[in-house]
Amino acid sequence: MKKKITIKGTKYDFKFLNVSAPILGQTDTNEKHIEIYLHDNENELNKTIVHELLHAYLFECGLVNYVDNEDLVVWFENIFFDLLKNFQNIIE
Repeated sequence: MKKKITIKGTKYDFKFLNVSAPILGQTDTNEKHIEIYLHDNENELNKTIVHELLHAYLFECGLVNYVDNEDLVVWFENIFFDLLKNFQNIIE
């Protein structure tokens, strides 16, 4: 499945691929595409989507020195859903 998404005003192709790969996803900020390789665990799939989006957001926000910092991206990925849950609790 292929979708178009917009990140900070820049169009990206976003694809789910039903293939076996040694990685769970990848983001190419030069070509403006994100690929997510389907896996059985929905929690891991959601974390992978957030992870790859974070790479693109860091790039499009001008934080190019951090785009490939996997420690930073994984840290954000790990707190994202908790942050979202707290945000939703606050605004309800």
